[in-house]
Amino acid sequence: MYTITLSPAAYAQAEAYAQRHNLSVGEVVERGLSALVSRKRTCRKAKADNPSPSGDPWFDDPENLAMVERGLADALAGRVTPLPHEEIRTLLGL
Repeated sequence: MYTITLSPAAYAQAEAYAQRHNLSVGEVVERGLSALVSRKRTCRKAKADNPSPSGDPWFDDPENLAMVERGLADALAGRVTPLPHEEIRTLLGL
């Protein structure tokens, strides 16, 4: 058996989600971890095959790949803020 420590904020989020979906907090955490592991496997496989199926030379630069890895780590750690498509278009002036 393993122990996972959640911050009070993370526990509150898991508890609220569990109540909305008639699950236990343990089930919510287990599902979340399972989804995270699945995404990491998919990302690793894609990277091993070719980070750019079109052969884009941008991916030949190690600094660019490091930037992508940092972004992925931020996303997986929850340090990103999803924006609606319309807001992205507005911010980009499209």
